[in-house]
Amino acid sequence: MSFKQCKAKTALGKAPAYLYWFTWQTPILNGRPRAFHCSEIAFAFDNTDRCENMTGGGPDACVLAAKVSEAWIHFARTGNPNHPGIPHWAEFTPDTVPTMIFDNKTEAVNNPDGGEQASIAEA
Repeated sequence: MSFKQCKAKTALGKAPAYLYWFTWQTPILNGRPRAFHCSEIAFAFDNTDRCENMTGGGPDACVLAAKVSEAWIHFARTGNPNHPGIPHWAEFTPDTVPTMIFDNKTEAVNNPDGGEQASIAEA
């Protein structure tokens, strides 16, 4: 979900929204694809070995897939993606913009692109 989508969803006041960035960069093709569009799907479904042509397979991808897929499972079951394998993931607020960064180091960061968002708003 993008910043704009999270902001609009939160404004409805019905259910929380959670913002994430998937920044893990695939090792295939010497890393040239980087973190490409939809690359998190293999991780969300814990299929990194099955999709090794995208992920390269291997232990790093499997560890991250366990974290991502468990977050998706928890979100589907409860509406809250938090689980013991990741840092606390706060629900979105436009003031703090909590964002889960999924990478080899998974971390929760507030407003990771605040400067860029401010530039867009000024344009």
